[in-house]
Amino acid sequence: PTASDVTGHTALDLWAAENNLRVQNPQRLAGVSAKLVNEGEVSFFSTLQCGSLPADFKVVTEAAQADIILSHGIFDPLEHPEALVLCPCNLYLGLGCNRGASAADFEVAVSELCAQYHLERSAIAGIASIDLKADEVGLLLFARENNLPIRFYSKDELNRVEGISTSSAVMAATGARGVAEPAAMLAAGDGTTPGQLIVRKIKWKDVTAAVAEQKLPDMAKSTVSKV
Repeated sequence: PTASDVTGHTALDLWAAENNLRVQNPQRLAGVSAKLVNEGEVSFFSTLQCGSLPADFKVVTEAAQADIILSHGIFDPLEHPEALVLCPCNLYLGLGCNRGASAADFEVAVSELCAQYHLERSAIAGIASIDLKADEVGLLLFARENNLPIRFYSKDELNRVEGISTSSAVMAATGARGVAEPAAMLAAGDGTTPGQLIVRKIKWKDVTAAVAEQKLPDMAKSTVSKV
């Protein structure tokens, strides 16, 4: 068994996996895990709203103070050489397009969006659009090339989402008040409450994109072995 198994402290690799957190610099797992065992706690910084956390995590307000950094923003591990950087896979892209947009068009749009808003590509969990785009070859190819699941919603489902930017042109073409924003919010939701819109729709050439964030789970319920 590992040291964390024996001591009963949070096993960081298992905790990250259970909470769908991608380890951006796995070479730091051993060092931060050793600190947790030796000192009984580690400092934790997040740019996101977190619920409850493991008891051996101490929340700090500055990334420079942290042993663990949680963010879907881009954190250069070289700027935080001692920290374990984790990225939650909880962002959903809402995508709309003109007919015939290519996979390359979607790639450029999403790359530009992530760069402009400082978002990690690895935080993207899925894609959503209106069902009228279910046969859009470029969109489907982009999803497949990026190994991302894609969901399609009807105009009625999209129109039930509040707090979005509306477009008379989109309404005329699709019957929906908007596509990218409500699709992202529905995909990031829990089936009852839509996710939080964090990037309003932005248009690049033939593609419109928006981003919504799924609420993070209760992360205190992690595997803590007590051998």
